[in-house]
Amino acid sequence: MADGLLRLDGVADVQVDLQANRCTITPASDRVPDLAGVPIAVDQAGFLPERMWIEVRGKTIARAGATWLALAGTELAWRWEGPAADGLELARVERRPEVVLVPDVLPFPR
Repeated sequence: MADGLLRLDGVADVQVDLQANRCTITPASDRVPDLAGVPIAVDQAGFLPERMWIEVRGKTIARAGATWLALAGTELAWRWEGPAADGLELARVERRPEVVLVPDVLPFPR
C-alpha cells in the first residue's frame, strides 16, 4: 500500500500501521497531495475500506467563493464543508467529483 501511495502526486512520505488501520501521508512541501488517488491506491493494494477519514492540522480560509482547509505551515488547501476550523481536524474524504473534506467523527474507537 505504501508504494502505491508514494506514487501519488504531492506525497513525500508514507507510514503504514496495519494494526491500527492507519496510514500517515506526509505531503510534499510544494504540492497538494492527490487525495482523490488515495482510495484508488488503497483499493489496488487489496484493502477495501467502506469509508475513509483524514486527520489534518490546518485552518479554514475563504478563497474563490468557497471554504478551504489550509494545511498548517503551507499554502496547500482542500475544499472544506464545515464550520470554521483552526487546529487538528478529523474529516471524511468525499469525491463529488473533486475531493471535499467534511467534518466527521470516527464510528469506532481509536
